[in-house]
Amino acid sequence: MPVEPSPIALAVAPSGAGRPLVLLHGWGLSSLVFSPLRAALGEGLRVIAPDLRGHGRSPAAPSATLEDHVADLVALFERLELREALLAGWSLGAQVALAAVPRLAPRLAGLALLAGTPRFTRAEGWECGLPASTVEAMALRFRRDPARVLSRFFDGMFAPGEASPEAVRRRSEELLLAAPPPSEAAALAGLDQLLRVDLRGDLAGVAAPALVLHGDADAVCPPGAGAYLAERLPRARLVRLAGAGHAPFVTRPAECARALARFAGELP
Repeated sequence: MPVEPSPIALAVAPSGAGRPLVLLHGWGLSSLVFSPLRAALGEGLRVIAPDLRGHGRSPAAPSATLEDHVADLVALFERLELREALLAGWSLGAQVALAAVPRLAPRLAGLALLAGTPRFTRAEGWECGLPASTVEAMALRFRRDPARVLSRFFDGMFAPGEASPEAVRRRSEELLLAAPPPSEAAALAGLDQLLRVDLRGDLAGVAAPALVLHGDADAVCPPGAGAYLAERLPRARLVRLAGAGHAPFVTRPAECARALARFAGELP
């Protein structure tokens, strides 16, 4: 019999007022990656950006599966008494958001998926992902030199010409050094999630309005993944960002903030 995940209290620093906007970061990083976006959003939303377990300032735990992240998120919603919230996930965080929808549906007004995908690696009938060997190699390299892997992953999130090398390096240093690195267990579990999780069969059951925000030069989660989400989610709208890579909220925070704020304003 499977063991029920035991939630932990995630570290979170809310800001602003209004409708709750919960931001879930991606693999290997922390909520600090949303700093440019939070600044661009201003005060119109109550922004809540937790660190996933084993990341940033949240405690580590023996297990960090997708189910664990969902349990932590549900506990956060209950602890903060969040209702009519907009749940936004980026990359791996988008998978956590999608997986949490069935348990959070009564508390959600909408869902936003930033550079998200229902399946990260390629499979039969699914070419909108990276080869599984790429993720497996990352796991091997992470065990040897985690700091180098995190730095290279961050650098690879940006499309050619999207940002100057100096700006990328400066932002990488700011974000990677400002927060503690992820625990080895959490980082490796996250790579295992990216390797194995497939949420394509769950999309039709998502009743909440959804915004799919995707860069058309995303080399980590190809643009076809965003188009697939927009086609399969029953109430989705796709916003393509021309020339943007995997983290447009870092290079074009004002544009992303406008899209999120507009979507939040349209929700009932």
